Amino acid sequence: MAECGMRLNREKAKTMQRKAVAQYKKSSVSTASRGRTLLMLYDGCIRFLEQAITAIESGDVATRGNRINRAHAIISELKCTLNHDVAPELCDNLEALYAFMLDQLTTANCNNDADPLDVVVELMEGLRESWRQAVAQTEGIGTKKKVAPAAAGGAPPKRKNLVLTG
Repeated sequence: MAECGMRLNREKAKTMQRKAVAQYKKSSVSTASRGRTLLMLYDGCIRFLEQAITAIESGDVATRGNRINRAHAIISELKCTLNHDVAPELCDNLEALYAFMLDQLTTANCNNDADPLDVVVELMEGLRESWRQAVAQTEGIGTKKKVAPAAAGGAPPKRKNLVLTG
């Protein structure tokens, strides 16, 4: 009996821990700056792509499809939120890049091939690193010039001393 009670307490503790972690994640996303939110999207997309590659290698078709769909949703959202009025040339370039990535995801999913996913991971990591540097620079300086949120769909601005504001 005592052993059963201990198992119930452990399960209850694990449930409480999962709820606390979920609440923390929800809070960190809802309070993040636009730049930090963009980095989270890139991180999530890269993570899903890497999981899809692993699923392809292990023959797990269901996980492959699920993870590719999740990455597709993130890239589609990044593409749809581009604001061509703010940075037309940048947005045109990013739109073409995102469209290429989406095509690569479709090819990978249809052909059960990890190579196109490797290409997208490499591109996403490059964009993520550029934004990481821009966010670190702008959040560290503290000036308050606005950058349009839709322009935050890809490469960082070329101007210095910008802060992404909500």
